Parts: sequence; C-alpha cells; structure tokens
Amino acid sequence: MTKNLMDLLESIDLSESLGGASIDEVNGVLKNVVLMTGNKKSENNTVYSSKAVQEGLSRYEGAKMYLDHPRTDELAQRRGNRSVRDLAGVYRGLRIEEGAQPKLRGDLHIMESMKSLVISIAKNPPKGTGLSLRDRGRYRTEKGLTLVEGFEEGADFSVDLVTRASLNKSLFESKQEGGGEETMDITKLTLQELEEGRKDLVEAITQKAVAGFTKQLEESQVKLAGADKLLALTEAKLPTEFKEAIRPVIMKAGVTLEEAKAIISSQETLAKSFSVKTELKKAGDPKVNAGASRPVEEGTESVDDAAIIAAFQ
Repeated sequence: MTKNLMDLLESIDLSESLGGASIDEVNGVLKNVVLMTGNKKSENNTVYSSKAVQEGLSRYEGAKMYLDHPRTDELAQRRGNRSVRDLAGVYRGLRIEEGAQPKLRGDLHIMESMKSLVISIAKNPPKGTGLSLRDRGRYRTEKGLTLVEGFEEGADFSVDLVTRASLNKSLFESKQEGGGEETMDITKLTLQELEEGRKDLVEAITQKAVAGFTKQLEESQVKLAGADKLLALTEAKLPTEFKEAIRPVIMKAGVTLEEAKAIISSQETLAKSFSVKTELKKAGDPKVNAGASRPVEEGTESVDDAAIIAAFQ
C-alpha cells in the first residue's frame, strides 16, 4: 500500500547534535554528529521509526550540508538546484548507535572555505542553531503523531545548518524568549508559508476544491441535458397524451439526450402510423385498388391495400 508523502523540515539543536561529538579543527571535521534520532517525538509531533533511521544509513551517506534551507522563490529561479556558494560540507562514515532511541551518526567534513565559520558555530552554538533535515518522507498517522517510515525515492534532500532549529513546534505556534508559547495569526499566513510548512494541507485543500468544482460541473451538465430533452419533447410533433406518457421516461438521469431523442422519434413514427391507420378506416367501402381502374368488390382487398393495413395492425 502506498504511504502518504510529506515534506520534512526536522531539526536537531546543534548542542544536542554535537553530544558525544568531537571537533577536528585541523582537518575540518565534526566527528560523530547526530543527523537523526529514532522513536523520539519532535516538537511538531513527528517520530522517525527505527526503519526510517535504518534507511537513512545509506540514504544520507555523502549527503550535502548547506548553510540554511533554500527559499521557495530561490529554488524556483534555480529550477530546484541549490547554490554551490551555500555548500558547507558533506556527511561521511554514517553509522547507527543502537538503543531504544537509535541515533544516526556520521562525520561532517567541512568545506575548506567554510571551516572557520562552521567550527566557530560548533564551538559556541547560538541559541536555536542546529542541523535540519530537508527531505520528503513516507508517513502514516497514529495517535496524533506523524510516524515517518521511510523516504521518497528520487527526492532531493540535504541536512543543513540553520539558525532556527527546533523553533517551530507547529506551523501555527512559535516559542517566545521566555519559554512560553504564542499563537500565530493564521489570517496573516501566506501561500508560500503554507506550501513550505504544510504542503500536504495545501494539496488536500486543492483536491477538495477540484472535487467540489467537478461535482458542480456534473450537476450543471445534468440540468442542461434535462433542459435539452424538454426542448426536444416540446418541439416534437406528438399529441399531448404521447408527450405526457414519455416525459417521465426521457427525464430519467440515466437517459442521455441522444437516447431521449431516439425515444421521441420512435413515438413520432408510432403516432404517424396510428394517424395513417385512422385515415384508412375513415375511407370506408367500396375500396379502390390504387393500381387498377375498377372498384374492388365489397369484402375483397387488393394485395397492396392488405399489406398496408396489416402493417398498422
């Protein structure tokens, strides 16, 4: 069964990520940093399963680390490509630290041009700074939690150094300096913010809107078809009793306009047949053979007349 997909922007505070790590200033390596922790609820109620951590072992080997996440407009301008100017390092030598909350660890090899900046941040991490995973994951919801079970094949990903790690508890909440929480004014949210933070919600809203439009379109088409069928019945050369008899039949939702016209046409043929038959009966006796100059004796019929009368019996 195909799992739902969601954009991941999960962060680990740098102090936590560097727990148990060491800094090799000479070679520019942050050794044993944490990229992901399994079976642990993040501040936005996301949990990475042990399976996801195991999948990350091969997925993030050689993963890039950029300075900050890209803006949506920036990605659009660069056709989804990140700027090499923001490339700060590469993760290598990934391994899993087993336990109830397994950790995906690795060594961050810093680009020569970025050594001074990244190492200075690692030595004295500013508040809120951390490593932030940017990827697209497969998930399911369970007891109010988003359980990430793996990642989408072919999706673009990176583990970036950002200055707002773990800031957002959810799209609509943020931490105050005093540790309390304040609610964001939802009416001030932009489409870009929704697409970046809750792409799944945007997709759900879009699908609902499309479904509603499709339903309205179908209902309009049914109404138009009904009007066309009534018009065809009104213009038909049929006695009133014929029209009233077939109206309920042709107005059924399952009857198309073409089928309705066919029914009306057949009734016109039938009505015409009755009319011809009536005229023949009104003609009375003696009957005259259209193909002969003499009268037909009473009680007898020509072959042609008999065939015509029989056709309308």
